[in-house]
Amino acid sequence: MKHVRYVFVPLALILFMSTAQAQGEDRAGWAINTGIGGAIIRDEDGSVTFRGNSFAYNVGVEYRTRSAIAIGFSYFDLGTANDTIGGVDTDISVDGVDFHVRFIFAPGGKTEWYALVGSAVYDADVSTGGSFALFGEGAWEIGGGVDFHTSERAAIRFQARFLNGERDESGGFATLGFNWRF
Repeated sequence: MKHVRYVFVPLALILFMSTAQAQGEDRAGWAINTGIGGAIIRDEDGSVTFRGNSFAYNVGVEYRTRSAIAIGFSYFDLGTANDTIGGVDTDISVDGVDFHVRFIFAPGGKTEWYALVGSAVYDADVSTGGSFALFGEGAWEIGGGVDFHTSERAAIRFQARFLNGERDESGGFATLGFNWRF
């Protein structure tokens, strides 16, 4: 418990500095963003676990309500991952939509770090030996990233997100893309 100060004090300083910097440049308004990268999909059924990697992308829109908070929706696709389960070649494709809130640290500078929390609804198509099963679930989502502003309206964005589904399913992706404010 005594080590809490080592985490709390730096976080409090970051929040204080970000509030002070927010007065310098206001980035409130609508923005669109997209990214491409890699994904991991995991599905656990009893003692059998599916693990696969794939190509991912996301497209979203958000509204930055204040200099330090943004609310948004996005579509994500974790691609199709492949694994062998019990000797059967299995493919899982995952895509969905989310609603999220980004908490931005050090707003107003050229570099902005952020944490993301949200809720997602996704579909997973499972193919085992030629048959498909489709199911939709809800998941909670956490993530983080950094925006490197190249101009007043544009930023290069690196982000990572983790989704934890209701049926021992999880996935994550890391993407490189852009954010454009209009």
